[in-house]
Amino acid sequence: MFGDPLLSSLEPGATLDLVAYITQADLHGASLQTLWHSESCRCKGTFSAGGVVTLYGVQYLGTYGNSHHLMQLPGTVVVQRPPLDARSYLSFKEVFAGIGGMTQGVVLLGGHSTAVMDSSPLACDALRAQGTTVITGDISDSAARQSLHMIEAETRSLLGASLPGPGPFRGLCSGSVEGCTHLQSVLCLAWHAQASGLVLEGDPVVMQSPECTKLLREFSVKAGYHQTEVILDLAQQWPMHQVRYWAVLLPAHLPQLHLTAWSEAEKLRIIRDVIPEWPIWPHAIEQALQWTDTEKAAFASPSFGPTDRTLDQNKPAPPAHHSWGNAFRPCPCGCRSEPFTTEALLKTGLRGQGVPSALTQEMRFPHAEEIGLLAGLLPGHPLPGEPRAALCLACQITSPMQALWVFAHLKNWASAVHGGPSCRPQQVLHEYQSRLLNARQDQWITPSILAGGSIMLECPGGHVAVPVNGPTKVGDLLRAYKADLEPGLSLKLLHEGRALSPSAFLHPAPQGPKYSLVISAKRARREVLPEPPAQASQLPAADASSLCRTPSAIRTGQLDWSPAPALPEPCPELEPTREQPLQLPGPACTAPASNATPRGSFTASVAPLTQPTVPGPSAQVPLAQHFAQFGTSGCTDVAIWCGLWELVRSIPGASALILPPKIAGALLELGAADQLRLKHHPALALPEGMLVFVPFVHQEHWTLLVLSISNGSALAEVFDGVPGRNLVQAKQLSTLLCELAGRTLETVTECCTWPQRTQNDCGAILLAHAAGKLSGTNDPAQLQEAQAFIATFPPLPHCLLGRGGLSSEQEQALQKLLVSKGVPSANVAARLQQAVSKLGPGPIAEALHSRNPWQALKSAGSRPGTLFKWVQPDELEMHIEQRAQERFGTEVVFVSQGFRVICGDFNHDLSSLQQCAIWLQGWIEAQVSVIEAFQVSQEAWHQHGDHQPIPPCSSDLWYARFAKAVEQSPHQTADLSRPSSSSAPKQAANPAASALAYRLSLWQSIKTARGFRNGFPAWWSRRLVQLVGSPASLPLSVPAAPLAKLLYEDFRCNFRLEDWHLRRRMQILDAKYDKSLSQIYKDLREPAPEQVDSLQVRRDYAILAVAPSCDQVHLDSPLDRRGFSTWAVDGDPVRISSCDGDLCTLTAPASPTSSVLEQVQTLSSVADLFSEFKSLWAPRWQLHSTTTSYDWDRFLRFASAVLPCHRLVLPEITVEVWTRAVRRFKTRAARGPDGWARLDLLNMPPQRTQELLHFLAAVEA
Repeated sequence: MFGDPLLSSLEPGATLDLVAYITQADLHGASLQTLWHSESCRCKGTFSAGGVVTLYGVQYLGTYGNSHHLMQLPGTVVVQRPPLDARSYLSFKEVFAGIGGMTQGVVLLGGHSTAVMDSSPLACDALRAQGTTVITGDISDSAARQSLHMIEAETRSLLGASLPGPGPFRGLCSGSVEGCTHLQSVLCLAWHAQASGLVLEGDPVVMQSPECTKLLREFSVKAGYHQTEVILDLAQQWPMHQVRYWAVLLPAHLPQLHLTAWSEAEKLRIIRDVIPEWPIWPHAIEQALQWTDTEKAAFASPSFGPTDRTLDQNKPAPPAHHSWGNAFRPCPCGCRSEPFTTEALLKTGLRGQGVPSALTQEMRFPHAEEIGLLAGLLPGHPLPGEPRAALCLACQITSPMQALWVFAHLKNWASAVHGGPSCRPQQVLHEYQSRLLNARQDQWITPSILAGGSIMLECPGGHVAVPVNGPTKVGDLLRAYKADLEPGLSLKLLHEGRALSPSAFLHPAPQGPKYSLVISAKRARREVLPEPPAQASQLPAADASSLCRTPSAIRTGQLDWSPAPALPEPCPELEPTREQPLQLPGPACTAPASNATPRGSFTASVAPLTQPTVPGPSAQVPLAQHFAQFGTSGCTDVAIWCGLWELVRSIPGASALILPPKIAGALLELGAADQLRLKHHPALALPEGMLVFVPFVHQEHWTLLVLSISNGSALAEVFDGVPGRNLVQAKQLSTLLCELAGRTLETVTECCTWPQRTQNDCGAILLAHAAGKLSGTNDPAQLQEAQAFIATFPPLPHCLLGRGGLSSEQEQALQKLLVSKGVPSANVAARLQQAVSKLGPGPIAEALHSRNPWQALKSAGSRPGTLFKWVQPDELEMHIEQRAQERFGTEVVFVSQGFRVICGDFNHDLSSLQQCAIWLQGWIEAQVSVIEAFQVSQEAWHQHGDHQPIPPCSSDLWYARFAKAVEQSPHQTADLSRPSSSSAPKQAANPAASALAYRLSLWQSIKTARGFRNGFPAWWSRRLVQLVGSPASLPLSVPAAPLAKLLYEDFRCNFRLEDWHLRRRMQILDAKYDKSLSQIYKDLREPAPEQVDSLQVRRDYAILAVAPSCDQVHLDSPLDRRGFSTWAVDGDPVRISSCDGDLCTLTAPASPTSSVLEQVQTLSSVADLFSEFKSLWAPRWQLHSTTTSYDWDRFLRFASAVLPCHRLVLPEITVEVWTRAVRRFKTRAARGPDGWARLDLLNMPPQRTQELLHFLAAVEA
């Protein structure tokens, strides 16, 4: 089942997971509305109104009043749904990940893999090698789904699932049409996690079955998604047959995704286009993949299928199956604990293909990287070490090439909806295919590479052939050439304009290509000041022939013939440089006590450096001659670097490794693919027992990351003056550094000793935190010294700059909170700037990350010295009035002239007003009699028609019709409204007979009104205000229009009815506002639920037979005729004239094919209500009433024999604790079972109270 359960179908005490919208929140809890079934419920706890939450493990208590009630247990988890933005489509979580084929497609497009989940430990080990968060668990387990949701739950993520095929022969065939058993669990996870989108991939036979199609359609409609689907065949773009069904579900309120199938390539690719010759693997791997005698015999037998089992390089590869290489042994992934039986292999056939080994000339199974490349996976992807285990995972991979195509369309859609970069899917596909071919050429050892030969080079001076004797890498060739060149030159080897990595293998002629050797001067070469620097393109004088000669020797080293993963290409900004000490005009800058890694290198040196020799006076050059004056209000990377140096030097015994800020920035700017390649090649040495300082800037804000190395693991601490500002980037940076160093990251904690209270102070706070970490103390003087250092630091050239402040996400959260509390939208931006300048970004960020942000913000603004009003009094008053108007309606003032509204009376004929004509289309007024509506008498209507006389009034009938009432006149003002409404008919002067009759009846009702003592004529003669021209006594007949106007004006001066009502309402509101704002809030609260006064019960009776006349039906049980009931046969309303047991007579004939008689029964009597509640609760209350004493004795004996014995030690309850507990009861609390009331317990003498406590303690003992 996917979605949420129906609350009314649950038993009290059941636990469930659900998604709900918070309609209202107060101090006691919140009112929720479930999104799946739109049920209202109540739950205790702290919530924010207007948000959507997912509740895991909440307990259902039952129905109280008109609402369901929930309760949070100690293990209940509440997850707030984040907003939907551009980041929601860059973050990705995958289930049934395998080795992460779908994740690779997301990462290649710049996305972020948040977490992956798989039930196979083998697949999870391979996924962990990729550096992502891995959860080992079954998706059908709610705890596993909750764990996946909780990872980075502050950001909505895409959810992807590569659904495996079902059936007992998994791995032998493409699946079965029985339906996918895991689809419901995936949909349940997508619903509870409130995923920003769902991407599904699977076998078309399974996914297009009626069961799966219906399931997806129902989920899309219920959960609010629209679905786009496409079928992709990998053979149209790459040499392997792999047909997959792809479905993308996106929010229905957003535009539709246009996902198209890719076009077929102009030339159908074959295996030889991608793998010209089969590579050579180490001898142990070749032996593990070689066919066994059993496999050779089975593949040669026609009973198990075709005998041609060799992959033809002149054709596309057939679909790979999960059982390749493991049909006669248990599956390494754990899906099958026994080999396939002979009967199963004979029934479905034995799947498997082989390739001739270039090393042993025997048949072997394809290597996992060979199958992965044919499926579109980059060589060097992390795989299990055992070859056949890696093969079983590679054969069921989701093609990254297909994922790349789908997610490229999804990226363009997200760019159009939320903004951001876009791409061209076809261009991305072609670039990735070229990358696959280049990676294969650089990393695989082929027979031609092993044989050796000549490497063809194109040098600046001509062409040259370099002889090699075996596998040779680019780095070997460049080192041999560099040994003969002078310093300061950089060498690069290019192939068709692509710079080759030092670990790439070179291909000798004639199979190999022609390479280009490029020699250039290093960009960072030191030049003598003040001469201008040399251009990068100008090389030192050298003989062209010396640049083009063959190197004397190339050391290739000992090779194990295993593929070497490619490292990222060197970045010009990260090339090693040799920096010289700089002499300033003032005090000399000394080198730090420990040296950091040079830029671009992955080896770290922490040995103390010797004190450099200070140059003589001739080396001191004024800064103005060589450096531009950079006036800045922030803190530069040069200031941070020098400040950390000075801290390490000045603190005795301090030893730390300091990474330059630009190193951290370069690591954070690396693409996902580059980070993935770096993760598998640890090349950074982090010494044991030493602190590693990693300052970095993100969005112009400085943060300090400190790594503590011990016992092979690392503890990360993030120091930031604005909590939560750069925490995500700090986690990413610490993870990447630990993976580069081969360390295990244990925890990441955030610390804030000095919150940022002033602008442009984040750099000084970073230095103060570093000083506190090195010294072990937090002295306020450290912050003052850091601020003085930054203020007096000279304005040197810099690359990075930090000013501090709140992030854009924090500003948006604060603006939304201020608007909800009454600040006008036009003033929010200015109010935010005032708050930041007054309080500082640090305290504001701390308040936003607290459990109750608004209370924390008010507390921060009420401290001495930082008083700040978030909401001004006039804004608060307008907010309260707006809330009151939303609750009670806006007050409309009518004067004595113009349009008038008089409730309960119409002063015009029914045909003269358009409103009446509209109303008459839907219902007839209760004041219109049957004769006026139908022009017949009631007796004739009842005798000659199908209508029955109106039954006598009863409470059941009244309660049944109460909710359908359409009009209720205000009786309390009826007598006073008649005189005020008498002048309007006279002004209309309608000559119709109905109008004359209405005027006469209205005048008679005025004179006989009971709202005036002794009648209206008697009150008229002694009224207090008597206007000039008014008659002394009322006329007997209907007055004319002038006289009616005088009577009305005289009456209005005496009563002023409308103005009196308006004044009274304004006075009541003003009195409540003047007394206390709590009165207004009490009025805005929802009213307490009313007591049960009626029940509506729905019953269904099966119709066993219908009489030939169709007016009598035979039911399966007698009818319940209590109260008032309405009846329907198969949804059509009917009436029952008589009933004799289970035989009913209908007033109108029913259909001969009728099957169900439906009853809606309304009960209001106390006896009926009690009977219904008793029938509902008696089975539960009397559940153990039939249990005998023997059963209880058997249970007690079992408990005594099996369950462990422990003694429960409770603290002693004193008289003072007892008294305080009793005082917390309400004054009108009910008496207990012993008959004692609250006052009895409070007024009991202390000696008797102590005696009672001793008695209760003895009972507990």
